[in-house]
Amino acid sequence: MPTDVLVVGAGPAALAIAAELAEQGLAVAVLAASDCRDPWPNTYGIWGDEVDALGLGHLLEHRWSYTCSYFGSGSSDPADPANSPTRHGRDYGLFDKTRLQQFWLERCEAAGVQWLRGQAQELSHGSGRSQVATAAGEVLEARLVVDASGHKAVFVQRPERGPVAGQAAYGVVGRFTAPPVQPGQFVLMDYRCDHLSPEERSARDIDARTRDLQTRTTFERRSAEGQQQERQAEQDLDAAVERRIVIEPRTRTIVMQQRDRATGETISQLPDETMLKLRIYSRELAERARDPASRPASGAPDGRP
Repeated sequence: MPTDVLVVGAGPAALAIAAELAEQGLAVAVLAASDCRDPWPNTYGIWGDEVDALGLGHLLEHRWSYTCSYFGSGSSDPADPANSPTRHGRDYGLFDKTRLQQFWLERCEAAGVQWLRGQAQELSHGSGRSQVATAAGEVLEARLVVDASGHKAVFVQRPERGPVAGQAAYGVVGRFTAPPVQPGQFVLMDYRCDHLSPEERSARDIDARTRDLQTRTTFERRSAEGQQQERQAEQDLDAAVERRIVIEPRTRTIVMQQRDRATGETISQLPDETMLKLRIYSRELAERARDPASRPASGAPDGRP
């Protein structure tokens, strides 16, 4: 049976996509470099309202209601405002990754998803289908290829936009000699730096200022480019509006006139055939609209049956 969709990857996104499409009656195959049943190394979290909407709350290992971030500089004094948390007002959940993986595997297998083993390497298109070549030399064909292979995607090409601010999260489980946060608290981001030495703080501040400068420079450059494009578009529109079709009095020739914005001189030229036809047709429509007798009683707008 020909494959409709080939999904590259075997993480939560890949298995969820494969299961949903297969349950819609499509022939789906999953291509992964390792066994799709190998345990996932990462942890996965989700906002409480989102997991509730998906109906997957039963797959959570833990759920927090006290979620916050720290954006201050920090202080040795717990009562210092620099230690004040910013509450998010949303629950956050940690998936039981074993149960989550098993949930999607079972749905994939029940829907008839085909498991393929190999490292995707090249992608090509032709004759209405896509071809994926693996490192072993095998060529797999499908109507659609979905690359859900993760952060280091095989086929996803991200645009190069220069230095921009970005953030990535990588979930791991750690063990601590003392609780790193208050009981029942879930901290998403913590920018406090009071634990750093003066030298480390200075280096951190320099890096932050450098990143801010790079981001601001990029933003200003893009803003200038956008403003230039807007000005050009306005000039093009003004030039188009100033053009008009007239009849040259001496020769009775139809010409198009345009005023030179720099000199104020009126420039006349013969319009091209397409422009002339459009102008004539536009004038005919305007005349029909003004003359009730010329309007068709029924049928197509131009009077054709």
